[in-house]
Amino acid sequence: MIQGDRNMSFYHVSTLVRRKRNQIVAIKNAVGDWIFEEHEVKEFIRNGFEDIYTTSRTSANRVDPFCSRWQVRLTEEEQNSISGGATEDEIKTHIALIPKIQFLETLGNYRPISLCNTGYKVVTKIIVARLRPYLDKLISPLQVAFVLGRKGIDNAIIAQEVIHTLSKKKGRVGFMALKIDLEKAYDKLEWSFIRESLIRANSPTYLIELIMSCVSTVSTSLLFNGEALDPIYLLRGIRQGDPLSPYLFILCMDFLSQLIEGKCNGNLWQPVKASQSGPTLSHLLFADNLVFFARADYVNCSAIRDVLDEFCSISGQTVSATKSRVYFSPNVDRDTRESLSDILGFGSTPNLGKYLGIPIKHSRSSSQDYNFILDRVKKKLAGWKASMLSLAGHSVLIQASLATIPTYVMQCTHLPGKILEGIDRVNCNFLWGTYEAAKKIHWVGWQKVTKPKDEGGL
Repeated sequence: MIQGDRNMSFYHVSTLVRRKRNQIVAIKNAVGDWIFEEHEVKEFIRNGFEDIYTTSRTSANRVDPFCSRWQVRLTEEEQNSISGGATEDEIKTHIALIPKIQFLETLGNYRPISLCNTGYKVVTKIIVARLRPYLDKLISPLQVAFVLGRKGIDNAIIAQEVIHTLSKKKGRVGFMALKIDLEKAYDKLEWSFIRESLIRANSPTYLIELIMSCVSTVSTSLLFNGEALDPIYLLRGIRQGDPLSPYLFILCMDFLSQLIEGKCNGNLWQPVKASQSGPTLSHLLFADNLVFFARADYVNCSAIRDVLDEFCSISGQTVSATKSRVYFSPNVDRDTRESLSDILGFGSTPNLGKYLGIPIKHSRSSSQDYNFILDRVKKKLAGWKASMLSLAGHSVLIQASLATIPTYVMQCTHLPGKILEGIDRVNCNFLWGTYEAAKKIHWVGWQKVTKPKDEGGL
């Protein structure tokens, strides 16, 4: 082919591998029993997602919601700039089930991604283009997702600094950090809450009605191994894969920031500082990735619990008690940790794990926390791909994996030497076609291979 990639067997095999990986053969039901019959699997999946998208509320509330003193509102001039007509097309969607993990068992291991038609995306992209310039004003600065000029890596660095400070705390006053997990955050968002959030922001009435008509599609169909199942009728939730959904979600999540600000203003929630002269921090948000910081006492725990309960009751969200964790500073004794954990409803942990895909360093952290990077590189450079590509193809794929996989984590932390050596070893073996089943000669040393092209390297 003159332009673009050649029609090679590599791309055909890649498609077959992906199709095989995404195929649904069996699934576990709620009690842990496997379902193997195809018609039973279809029925279970359809009923499962129908339950997720079903709300107990009768209809979307159209009464003007209460606006807190921290709610920022659009002016009349700004209203006029984002209102205006856009042709509303028929909305037809299918939902593709994308695996979250390698070994799939339950319905929760699949991520429902909506396949929206072109006409619908044109309408929603027009709305997004008009709404995006005002997000920096409407959304709390602690929410960094999908807002121009804000980066998720900033929150990852801040979280790391605060956790480091907490791990060094001494004295009587202890502090805590909570990592909150929301179950099916997009799928459980109530339509009435979306409307209320748009009204609070003083959005134009016409725009609110247009957005709600886009959100409240009558029905959609799940794709099961390429086959569309019987339609299900949605009563709540926003679509993953819809250009409008991320912006609606952060607009709704801003109400959580307002609730937290109210508690902090009433001295019921004492934030923490990463340094003596630094600003106070009560929470960090990246879409549905929530981290809270507070003093470790009964008053603060009760305030946090009240905020979560109020937010969930209004928005329809559900906090996963099994996946949410709380980390206490070392100067909080064991009995106090247990009693505070009971109030919060979350288990105590010495390690919060990852935040935004980056491991949070603790006092007992090791290089093994970064093994997931090496695993991703190995998966990207799987052995079967070596036999399908030329030496030049090997080089291009190596450069693509190096440019994306480790770079994100390296923006805010130093990778251990053991991990870097492992990445080099995987890349070197892939370049010369070496894998577990076959050993090949490395004709040129890795140091020479990695030199710039003008110096003879690749």
